[in-house]
Amino acid sequence: MAERAANELTGAYSALHLAAANGDVNEVQYLIGQGTHIDKYDEEGNTPLLYASSNRYLEVVQYLVDQGADVDKGNIDGSTPLHFASSWGFLDVVQCLVGNKAETDKLDGDGNTALYSASSQGHLHVVQYLVVQGAQVEKVDNKGSTSLIIASAKGHLDVVKYLISEGAKINKPDVDGKTPIYGASLKGRLHVVQYLVGQGALIENCDNHGDTPIHAASGNDHLDVVQYLVSQGAEIERSDNAGHTPLLLATGHGHRKVVEYLEKQQKLRKDERSEGMIHI
Repeated sequence: MAERAANELTGAYSALHLAAANGDVNEVQYLIGQGTHIDKYDEEGNTPLLYASSNRYLEVVQYLVDQGADVDKGNIDGSTPLHFASSWGFLDVVQCLVGNKAETDKLDGDGNTALYSASSQGHLHVVQYLVVQGAQVEKVDNKGSTSLIIASAKGHLDVVKYLISEGAKINKPDVDGKTPIYGASLKGRLHVVQYLVGQGALIENCDNHGDTPIHAASGNDHLDVVQYLVSQGAEIERSDNAGHTPLLLATGHGHRKVVEYLEKQQKLRKDERSEGMIHI
């Protein structure tokens, strides 16, 4: 009996998976009525509820949940129906799952929560709902990244603002020492960089390699971010652990406009120092 139950639960993509993925609630009801295991999973560990949730078939989701489907059952990557619904921004599905006791802070295989997934994709409405339902804004993944770090790197300013308003720490680094402003600078998210600085982000914080936000921006050809960071007092002659200044990084990657700008800034500062010596 135990072997038969296992075979019913596992196996290949089934008729129930197909019906759930297509939103065919009548077929789902029929198959469940015929004894198909409601939490049957395919080769990748996906259940019918996961398929219905990731395709926004709310009626199927609700039926499966009402029939006792495991709302927290993840696939082989650890992703649950709530992770998928949050990542796609399906607020109605998220509400249904959480309303039926889905664990808001359950981790997938990478240590990501549903809040992290929603923040990564910029789904503010889902982010707000999850936080109200108790999701922890400071939860970190396997690499120490927070929802604020990923939202900053992706340029989702509205999510960044909301997370900070809910207590997210602006200068909290991941395991590599990279803070939200570092990620925003690396990806050229000027509007996020400006907001983070306004909220107290430290522009001279360096990662484990000694790189600061201006190193990241210079090495990735984000002139507007470089200019803004310089206007806020960023050190342009600071070397990282490998001895690279922002100018050296820009030069090595062939970012001509950044090189020209930094060379001009270095000349201006050299002239200012020379004038100061003359006055002394």
